[in-house]
Parts: sequence; C-alpha cells; structure tokens
Amino acid sequence: MIQEIQRNWLKKNETYTSFSARHVYFLDLEGENSTEIDQFNEQLNIPPYLHMLTHIYRSSHYTKSGAYVKTFFDTEHVITLHNHFPLSCFRRCRAYEINITLAHLQHYRKGCVKALQKSCQTEHRLNRIRDTTIWRYKNDLIQRTSLTLKKLNFLI
Repeated sequence: MIQEIQRNWLKKNETYTSFSARHVYFLDLEGENSTEIDQFNEQLNIPPYLHMLTHIYRSSHYTKSGAYVKTFFDTEHVITLHNHFPLSCFRRCRAYEINITLAHLQHYRKGCVKALQKSCQTEHRLNRIRDTTIWRYKNDLIQRTSLTLKKLNFLI
C-alpha cells in the first residue's frame, strides 16, 4: 500500500505532510437476533468477545472526503497536529487522501456520531454490504487474543 501511495504522489511531484484514510461504518444491526448471530459465529469458531470478527456488515457509503478521517503524519514536516489533520507545518501543510481502494478505516460503532444522525439511517444503515476482509486475519487474531486473555487470567 505504501509503495502505491508513494508512486501516486511522486507522479504529482508534491510533498505531503499527512496521509488520510476515510472511514466506513460497521454499525451494530438494529433488532438483530443475537441467538442467530451467536450460532453463526459458533459455526465459524469465532469467540463472542472478538467484536470486529463478528460484525461483517458495513455501510456501502464512506464518510465524505476530508470528514472523520484518520491520518498518518510526516513528523519531519508537521509542527502541531489535531488527531485528524495537521494544524501547522514548517512549510505548507498538504494532505494526501488515500484512495479507498488502497485503505480505509473500519469504524465499529453502535450508531453514527451525532453530526451524522440525519443521514445515518438512509445512507449508512440502509445500504449495507457484507465485508469479510478481516477474516483473512481470523485465525491469528483468535489464537493470539485467546492466548493473551488466558495469560491475563481473563479466560480459563
């Protein structure tokens, strides 16, 4: 991913101070049948405490460009920052938005943030797609998380 981003920005002959990824909601389903979900997860050997592995339906809509992004900062250029964007830079602050085909932030929430309440139902809850991308890490996540929880005496 990093190599692809570098190729894209080198073509533009620009220096960027930050690299932002848009996010997509994985919202809890309203009125979901927890027994049915538990049985489904049990068939896949997914422990109930691994929330992200058990929530595989996401909004088909990404948040708007520049809104609610998560950002990586070039600390050689950024002086002060907010958790979403640089506030001041040694030279001009310039953000690079990572294409959603390369990266996005998976935001797991019960509901949308207050500012998106109006569009939450129509844009984010209504238009869901199945996305099992995280399952590519399922076995490692289950094994390592379970081992750690056992070492901490949270699991027997």
